[in-house]
Amino acid sequence: MSTISVHDIQGFSTYSNTVRIPNGHKLDIAGDLKVPSHTTATRPTAEVGAIGFNTTLQVLEIYVSVNGVNEWYALSKAAPDGSSQADAAVSGYQLAQDYPQLSSGYYWIQSQSMPSPLEMWVDMTEEGGGYDMYAISGGNSVNDARNSHSGTPLGLDLIYPRSAEHWRAQVNFVRNQLGQSGGNLRSYFQCPGKIWNVSAGNYTGYVMRDPQYYGSGVPANSWRTGDGGRWWLRNNTYSEPNGNYTPYSFLYFWGNHPPDNYNGQDLLFDDAGTRATGSNYLVSTNAKP
Repeated sequence: MSTISVHDIQGFSTYSNTVRIPNGHKLDIAGDLKVPSHTTATRPTAEVGAIGFNTTLQVLEIYVSVNGVNEWYALSKAAPDGSSQADAAVSGYQLAQDYPQLSSGYYWIQSQSMPSPLEMWVDMTEEGGGYDMYAISGGNSVNDARNSHSGTPLGLDLIYPRSAEHWRAQVNFVRNQLGQSGGNLRSYFQCPGKIWNVSAGNYTGYVMRDPQYYGSGVPANSWRTGDGGRWWLRNNTYSEPNGNYTPYSFLYFWGNHPPDNYNGQDLLFDDAGTRATGSNYLVSTNAKP
């Protein structure tokens, strides 16, 4: 057995400076192997199959091709961090559970109902973080909670508004990330999320919110949201809904609500007639309960 002592091994420029081990042979390393390192910000463009250590995330990564997009994919961590399509988290809520130190921002999300990953905004400030949202602009307008909309083929649904804090996260997203204000901002909020009823009735004596979570609210099996879970529009009684409602339709905002500077105040809405979402609206995995 021979021993070769060298400092550098370089390939010939004729062969793209590549040092190759022919098929049928192997490189047996008895000592340590140190791979190239990079940060998340300095990830290099590499050949598919290249490996490197990400010093920001402290994980080993491999360069792969997913859906025609080349990107770095983590090989050694407990949960996807949403940093790439290959590393898409199942929801903003799960991302907040696994990585509570993350800041609000765009992350790759793919729930079980989503055919492909999407880069979605995830709010990491309100109620512990995890509210994900995706803007539909110029989509199909719907006026019935049972109907499909432009988020349906994406595997997403109209937002189920959980709380005042959730509303603040939505308004902040449209204002600060989409750059909308005034009427343009409110074009994304023609209806107060996916809240509906199977029949008309006068509910002016009830607070429009989920009674199971908030302790008081509308009667059971009346107003509801998409998953039967927590929802919120107000903390006080109001002159609406007063009964001129079309079953399965949506409520609609009025009085310039929600305002650009929304900060948790009770929302103003009406139940009259058959109201539609308009062509701009937000959709979500609605995973945060």
